[in-house]
Amino acid sequence: MKNLRIILIIILVLSSSLILSGFAKNIDSQTAHPKIAEIPIKVELLFKLGSDKENEDFYKLHSFTVDKNGQIYILDAGNSRIQCFSKEGKFLFSFGRQGQGPGELSNDATKIKILSDGNIYVIDNRQRRINVYNPEGKFLFSGKTSGYFTDIVLLNNTYYLSSLFLEENHKPINICRTLGKVDSSFGIFVEPAVNLLKRINRLPFPPPWRMAYADSGITKLRLFNTCNHLNINSL
Repeated sequence: MKNLRIILIIILVLSSSLILSGFAKNIDSQTAHPKIAEIPIKVELLFKLGSDKENEDFYKLHSFTVDKNGQIYILDAGNSRIQCFSKEGKFLFSFGRQGQGPGELSNDATKIKILSDGNIYVIDNRQRRINVYNPEGKFLFSGKTSGYFTDIVLLNNTYYLSSLFLEENHKPINICRTLGKVDSSFGIFVEPAVNLLKRINRLPFPPPWRMAYADSGITKLRLFNTCNHLNINSL
């Protein structure tokens, strides 16, 4: 009986050691090589927009936004217009046209977005302004800008505009209590590559000039001068 007890104790100790050892190895393996759960996703094409049809012949399609009802607003920048489609992809109406008058657009507007007030905002850096429309496409007002902005948010009746300029000590978030008029800025600019600003500053372009990311990505830069602009694809 005593020998049987000793044998059982040994078996229990060995079993516990094996369990703990396996548990420890499992933890180590998960820590060293964490497993990512694979969840199968089924993708189904509902509809597509863009063709040679009159209202789908987009040119320089920079941005789009969707409202709470599923309506789709496409910034057809090259044609200086906004095209509205139903959530099923049916064309509903169009607004905006090329020009410099109220509610009109350049052929290079960069961003369309529906903000918390329910209105549609279009950033047109070439025109140096932001146009505001209601959901039916009626022009409401615009705000003049003095910089190159890439995005906009409305929070507690205050606008926050982002700008990504390749300048030292650049603060990328701009606070505007009146649309387009910058009251203050904050944030930290992080170089996407080591010593990129130093390489930029060695380029043979006299001041005044400004540099901004192109919307297509950080490897393509736009340099803006008072007279012209130049695209640089690599540095």
